[in-house]
Amino acid sequence: MLKNHFKVALRNIRRDKSYAIINVIGLSTSMAIGLLVMLFLIDHGSMDEHIPEVDKVYRVMTSIDYPEKQRSRLHAYAPHQIKALLTGKGFTFSEETTLKKVAGTARIGEKAIGFKGLSVDPQFLDFFHFGGDPGWLDQPRQVVLSRELAHKLFGPDDDIVGSSVEISGVGPCVVTGLVGQLPRSHIEFELLVSMESYPRPSSQASWLSSDNRYVHYVRLSDEVVADQVQAYMSTLNAQLPAESRALNHFTLQPVSEINLGAPVNDELSTTIPWFVAVFLEVLGLIVILSASFNFVSLSLARSLKKAKEVGVRKILGSAKRQIIIQFLIETQLLAFISLVVAIALLSFLLPAFNELKVLRDINGQVTMDISTNLNVYMAFVLFAVAIGLIAGIYPALYMSRMSAQAALRGARQGGQGPFYLIRNSLLLIQFTFTVIFVMTTLVLSRQAALFVQTDYEFEHRELAFVAMEGYDREQLRIELAQRSGVQSYTFSSALPALDGISKVRAIRPELEADIALELVSADEQFLQVIEVRMVAGIGFNALGTSSRSEGLIISERALKALQFDNHAAAIGQSIEVKLNRETEATTAMKIIGVCQDFQHNFAMVEPKGLIITYQPDLWKYAVINLGQTDRIRAEKQLSGVLANVNDNVPVDVQWFDITLSDAYDEFYDIAHIFTLVSFLAIVIANLGQYGAIIQVINNRVKEIGIRKVLGSSYLRLMLLLSRSFMIIMCCATFVGSLIGIWINQLWLSEINKPTTIDTSLLMVSLAITSIAATLTVGWNVYRASMLNPVDAIRTD
Repeated sequence: MLKNHFKVALRNIRRDKSYAIINVIGLSTSMAIGLLVMLFLIDHGSMDEHIPEVDKVYRVMTSIDYPEKQRSRLHAYAPHQIKALLTGKGFTFSEETTLKKVAGTARIGEKAIGFKGLSVDPQFLDFFHFGGDPGWLDQPRQVVLSRELAHKLFGPDDDIVGSSVEISGVGPCVVTGLVGQLPRSHIEFELLVSMESYPRPSSQASWLSSDNRYVHYVRLSDEVVADQVQAYMSTLNAQLPAESRALNHFTLQPVSEINLGAPVNDELSTTIPWFVAVFLEVLGLIVILSASFNFVSLSLARSLKKAKEVGVRKILGSAKRQIIIQFLIETQLLAFISLVVAIALLSFLLPAFNELKVLRDINGQVTMDISTNLNVYMAFVLFAVAIGLIAGIYPALYMSRMSAQAALRGARQGGQGPFYLIRNSLLLIQFTFTVIFVMTTLVLSRQAALFVQTDYEFEHRELAFVAMEGYDREQLRIELAQRSGVQSYTFSSALPALDGISKVRAIRPELEADIALELVSADEQFLQVIEVRMVAGIGFNALGTSSRSEGLIISERALKALQFDNHAAAIGQSIEVKLNRETEATTAMKIIGVCQDFQHNFAMVEPKGLIITYQPDLWKYAVINLGQTDRIRAEKQLSGVLANVNDNVPVDVQWFDITLSDAYDEFYDIAHIFTLVSFLAIVIANLGQYGAIIQVINNRVKEIGIRKVLGSSYLRLMLLLSRSFMIIMCCATFVGSLIGIWINQLWLSEINKPTTIDTSLLMVSLAITSIAATLTVGWNVYRASMLNPVDAIRTD
């Protein structure tokens, strides 16, 4: 019997090719998007699965409350003392390990390369099953290198175990091992240093000190319950220093929930937070549902054409179950055909998807290698089964319940009753989503263009910059001063509008609360190089070398935040600055000058008041003004300068304007995603409308023929047949516009310098969806109007 059902289903698909093609186009495209989202989420949800019994492995987290801001932040670290407190309470762990983030420079002779690494105990490699031997890291001054960093330092030679490398902050160390390609993990590193190489904090060390930030992992034994440990940890806040403003709460986080989990500060790698996963899931679900709506609508329309066939089957004795099975087999076949096409489409989508900047930043490239992952393979199949079932169940039930008499009459009542409500409701939902997506795409594109055109209020078009790691600052200063092509230069801890701006708090005795400000440390040429004008006071060059570190230049925005009446009132005043946010220690600094405001933060963020200090130990960048010269020639000249200082450091010269433009690539990525989804929404919605108008025309063939004989024009026929669709479009544009404006205003209100949603943007988004819908209806009505009236009237 099933074999006969399959034969009939294949015959019906071949006979009605246009129906099959429309369904396959809409369904396969949406399935490709859905499968792409599934691959991404399954891939990132499988992180750290190489760890045996990963569900028993937990990380100790710190949640810091800020009552004045009415918010809390979750951090991936905890104080070193917490380990002793847990074991002292009697909790037994089958395994545990502790690590700490470190960074610096690895040097061999004159070759120096910056690294991001971890200080770890000997159990680290075994705990996370990264390979290697615990003896590699059980003594002071031992290091383990990644093969990539080893290749940079030593070249292609793999026989480097026992070699010496100097690690900044530690001194000469011995390479005891190499690690190859790591499994997918939330932990990333280029270099491991034995924890014995660094001094341990004392039991009396401040829990809030930046030097006391360790990451603790435990594997719970069978007799220890996570809730018991959690209950005890919730009482530890009482042991914090009494003078601390921040309220710490400690918690256990399952390692399996780190990726696609809660956003965490000071993470060991870039992870995907849960709301990104939800965003992708909702986006994929909307596209899938929209295509499924089409499948349902087109299946209903086609089932009504097959009503007489159903009536004959009922008269010949077919049971409801057989009719339902026949319809479901047909929709399942179309779903699996669509799946095959979707996989082919996915092979074209993946390269473009993997080129998104956000994926490159997190090393999150997705592959189609499903042969090694049975879960993904099964998800693909179940996905197709579910879509076929959802799309075919209502037409199957609808037709199986129809009486034989009604079916033999051709089911002309298909334009009314439940079919009418379902069809029009689906079209309304589809076009509403289309209006929302098109509007959001236009808003995103306009906002991205606005960011690129932002007036940063400082000169950046002629500035290049290089990271100073590996270069001697004084030697670099001499080389830059001797080059005729270098117009000016400065050293700073941050790149305005790009990277490195620190957050600090300042205290004035006259004010009740401390003030949140932002900080950059720079030399005396900083404001001159970026062409920001001093409006009052003096610069660092007017102070003696020994007293420059005590001076402070504030922006006009900081002047207002500190509530000084005018420039003159601020000059010479001392304020206390909390340079370290994790402690209560303050530094007294004297305001020596006031500068103009400029956009020192990322353009999406509203800048706070800025203070500029003179702290050479914090300088990380050299910013150079090379003038309006040929950039290729200027880069070569600057590369020569850097090579003279240290030819073992890879040269990386970057330009401010290019980097600022590239900084918004992720924003453009989102705009491109919405552009694709908007295009798909328009196509899918109009495919649904295509099926609906075809069904309407088929039900009114004789009426169209009679009206043509009586002299009706094409325009009158179009108005007659499209009246209900015009009402649906009007409702969809109204509802979609309201929802679209509300949604876009929500995220626009969270950024600095938002674009405006004006009438022109609304008109363009409505025009795009309306024109596409009008063309779909108009073309089908035109085809119907071109039919021979005699043939139409003769149609039974």
